[in-house]
Amino acid sequence: MAAMLQQPAKKQKTGKTFWMVKDFDQQKTFVHLKDHYSGNPMPMLGVEGSIYDNNARTTCMAPVIYSSVGPSGNQGSCNGTITEPTHFTIDITKTLPDWFNEVCPGEQARLDNLFEWMHNSVDEHLELAWNTEDIFQKWKDKAMKEAKKKHKKEGGELKTIAKEWFKENATLSMFKEYTDENDEDQPRLHFRKKYATKAGAIQRPTMWRKDKETKKMVDFTDDVPFIAKHSIVKFDFQLNMYSTPTMYGVQAQLNRNIVCVKLESLKKREFTEEDNSCDVPVFDF
Repeated sequence: MAAMLQQPAKKQKTGKTFWMVKDFDQQKTFVHLKDHYSGNPMPMLGVEGSIYDNNARTTCMAPVIYSSVGPSGNQGSCNGTITEPTHFTIDITKTLPDWFNEVCPGEQARLDNLFEWMHNSVDEHLELAWNTEDIFQKWKDKAMKEAKKKHKKEGGELKTIAKEWFKENATLSMFKEYTDENDEDQPRLHFRKKYATKAGAIQRPTMWRKDKETKKMVDFTDDVPFIAKHSIVKFDFQLNMYSTPTMYGVQAQLNRNIVCVKLESLKKREFTEEDNSCDVPVFDF
């Protein structure tokens, strides 16, 4: 009887399984109007053939300029004024190093396209928001008010001026700059996600690397205290448009996975002819 009542042992989880959405340039994307959890329609990123309203995408391989993706996120990273971690963040630049371009020819062109795609996609969100009635009305009214002031001084087409104001005054936190070694401003893309859910679950992205022997993706999150400047990564993200009582705009949300192609801090650069593959090459860290 005891044997009959004995429950079968549950299978133990063996760890996370690697899966990422397709890269930003592997499927046609577009912006469409879909229902938002707030109860209002909202411009979202569609993907050809996808059943989802707002689709995540994955970057190409890109160099890191800043990041706060360690266990504590960006805790204490603002002159000591932050007492609790609020976000995990990662910022990428537009220029891959020459040595990497030799290993992965063509990836620099994809990185250039990523920056252009991001600007175009965000503009499509704003364009659809402006052209759709009964959404963002507070901000459209303000845009028209400011446009009338400018129109009175400078002339021009009133609706065109208002739309320009609406786009220019949106908060677009993904578009930032940094100063390079020549003291010149360069573009960077900023991605972030909340440190924890409302229920308190930590949302640190999973760090992956390709095993040199098996060529399989391995979760080594616990071995990554931080991602240093000049590291090469690729990761998934999502564009989210929003409107609050105090601001509106589009943000780039860091999603669940970061593939660590080359971590700058762990070991001096080493690569061989065997690493010559554009589908995430393998480097010794």
